[in-house]
Amino acid sequence: MQKILKSGITIGLSMMSVLIPDVKELIISIVEKLFDLDTVEINPIYCSGLGFLLFIICLITYIKYNDRDRIINIVGFGNNEYWERNNKNVETIDVRNWFNVKDKAKNKYLKKILNDSDNCVYKYLASGLSYTAIAPIPLVSIIGRHFSKIKINNYYEYLNKSSNVKKLNNSIFFPRLKLEITNKDSSNEYALISVSTTANIKKHQIAQFGDCLYYNNYISNPHQNSIYSKKQLFNYCNKIIEQINEISALKEIKRIYIVFATQSPLPFEIGKQLNDRMAKEVIICHYQNDSCVPYEWGIALNGKNKEKYIDLKEV
Repeated sequence: MQKILKSGITIGLSMMSVLIPDVKELIISIVEKLFDLDTVEINPIYCSGLGFLLFIICLITYIKYNDRDRIINIVGFGNNEYWERNNKNVETIDVRNWFNVKDKAKNKYLKKILNDSDNCVYKYLASGLSYTAIAPIPLVSIIGRHFSKIKINNYYEYLNKSSNVKKLNNSIFFPRLKLEITNKDSSNEYALISVSTTANIKKHQIAQFGDCLYYNNYISNPHQNSIYSKKQLFNYCNKIIEQINEISALKEIKRIYIVFATQSPLPFEIGKQLNDRMAKEVIICHYQNDSCVPYEWGIALNGKNKEKYIDLKEV
């Protein structure tokens, strides 16, 4: 749609310029050659007026088209009142029923969620979308896999302790993501990556993963809405993707678990940018605060269990 409107603006400008004699002769020459005509007569005033009309219509439509922020909204918790009240141009992927579905039916329900995601992608592939979500991290990340070819224009985050949202800005100043690597000599066939930006992930919370190779990513002062910049988001995402590829290059590693205490745009972007050819099987894990096994389940982004529910209690 944007390309059509831009073409209309260009054609309108060209038609308006026929009042200039040299341009008029050039346009006549092009039309004669294009349609194999002997002589072509153009009324400059009519042509210029029609061009002006086309230019104005396409320009106004283009501005309005760009001002309409189309938003993909992944809803996994609570209600959807903010977007229903403030922006009607929202595509909602509702996953709130996830926790009501029995484990045996999880994969079937996941397939439905991803089909809904694909419908959004096909609908907005040319124009792109903006993003917001409040949902389980593994679902956000696997949906991100299906949005790998679509441009995300803006990212909206719910502000802590309020129902309002704020758009990520373009600041180049943000806290740097630090990395601590432990258990380098581990003989386990799997590795663990953790990312702490909203809260610190404690050692007892990841005890179920044992003494595997562990990449711990964190910022100095984790807090809610600590990711506030698009440049910050992509900086963090690129670092995690690099770590996934680095770990995947190790022969003994068969799969990588990732745990997050962060805002949803980061796992969404990691899902978008994951390279199947370079990465071993990656499983995004869900944290359950009141469970004896803090990470009860996850979803495989790739590998032999691609797009499948993984019961981590059994693992």
